[in-house]
Amino acid sequence: MPASPLFRLRTYTLAVALVAVTAGVAWGTRGSRAFPVPGVPAPSFTATTLTGDTVTLEDYRGQVVLVNIWATWCAPCREEMPSMQRLYEDFTSRDEPFTILAVSVDAPPGQRDAGGNLGGDLKAFADELGLPVPILHDAAGAIRRICEPTGVPESFVVDREGIIRSRIAGATEWDAPQRKAAIAALLPERAASDSVHLLNSHPASDEVLPVSPQSIPIRLSEVPMEGTTSIRVVDERGHVIPTRPIVQVEGEPAVFETELNEPLPPAPYTVVWRATGQDGRSVRALFGFVIAPSP
Repeated sequence: MPASPLFRLRTYTLAVALVAVTAGVAWGTRGSRAFPVPGVPAPSFTATTLTGDTVTLEDYRGQVVLVNIWATWCAPCREEMPSMQRLYEDFTSRDEPFTILAVSVDAPPGQRDAGGNLGGDLKAFADELGLPVPILHDAAGAIRRICEPTGVPESFVVDREGIIRSRIAGATEWDAPQRKAAIAALLPERAASDSVHLLNSHPASDEVLPVSPQSIPIRLSEVPMEGTTSIRVVDERGHVIPTRPIVQVEGEPAVFETELNEPLPPAPYTVVWRATGQDGRSVRALFGFVIAPSP
């Protein structure tokens, strides 16, 4: 005898309820851990180096970290590795607090993972490509459960405080200008007081100017990086003095100046000079000077 519409409705409702409960249990197993997206703390994970040492993401706190999830059997992973290598060498050659953790989810060599993929020899892979990038291994695939990637390769850029700043699914050109600039923006600003100073003064010195200047000249020991340069003048109470755009002095490639909207009254001031390169990296210098009262 065919089931009545009411019976079928009750059966369908029960099935939906069971699906909802199952989904709730599955999501509940994540506890309070947030889904790893930009703006949330990066989930902790553990992996093994090629020499057998165990490391965690927390070991690299204070550095900008590019976490790359990959596998030897993944063709796009292999394609993006050279650009990742160039990115790594560029930043580490300048002693920037940056590293890459390339975490392989290969099964142990000779074994197959749940998807039937054969585990590769990580050391042979790294030697073949000449990779200086730190290679880690997570044969158990725990990082997949923790970071929940959509596949491989997938990458997370984590800032110095352990917050995810970007998540990139699929292969990319890591040394492309926009990628490098995004990472450089997370690095600490470099002091440049040894190469930038007030004209005829010393960095951070109290230069006494006899009259209220209408412009402030800046001499650079080195021509600034290509990009943008700015100057701010701040009084002793922290108020910013309005200035006009910085300009280069004609015939003096290492001298710049900014014009003030009005003469400065006698007081101590601070000049903040900042240059930002095309790669997003910036340097800054602070110098003080004093406007002395007219005699």
